Amino acid sequence: MDIPHKWRALRESAGFTVVELMVVIAIVAILAALAAPGFKTLIDRWRVRDAQEAMISALHLVRMEAIRRGGGVVLEKRPLTGDCAYAGRSGTQYWSCGWFIYADADGNGAFDDGDVLIQSFPAPRNLNAKWSVVQRRFVFDRWGNSNIGLGSVGFTIFPEPDGDTSPVTTTLCVASGGRINAVSRSKC
Repeated sequence: MDIPHKWRALRESAGFTVVELMVVIAIVAILAALAAPGFKTLIDRWRVRDAQEAMISALHLVRMEAIRRGGGVVLEKRPLTGDCAYAGRSGTQYWSCGWFIYADADGNGAFDDGDVLIQSFPAPRNLNAKWSVVQRRFVFDRWGNSNIGLGSVGFTIFPEPDGDTSPVTTTLCVASGGRINAVSRSKC
């Protein structure tokens, strides 16, 4: 049986050669290598924003619970452990391992058996967070005010290992009255 000429030409050219595939793969690899650095900043900005929203949520929740329960509600950092602590960034002002809120039933300033865990916030991935004051816990009274006194404190969130000089660094400025303002720098 003889195949017509138009069908034979289509059958012989139905595919790509290895050389054509390698050229396309090389072009895609070059374009991906050029675009990759831009994605790091985008991903870092998204992570910082996510941690910022978690802290704003925690601050609103701790104030609301303190007013509802008549005070004695605490926002406390989780202890720094190996998987979330960063070299050279230790101490009570770094909150990179996450934080939690509890009602301090006995008023002893420590989370123990009689206290009620209200909510826990996990460690932000590849981020660090630090308060402008050296404090591991903030206690809120029945009016929703914290033990930081007058003035405002800053909660700076930045990607690791870039540090707080990264262009995506954000600081939450928390006033003593509870007002929260987000600024795109490392100080209030």
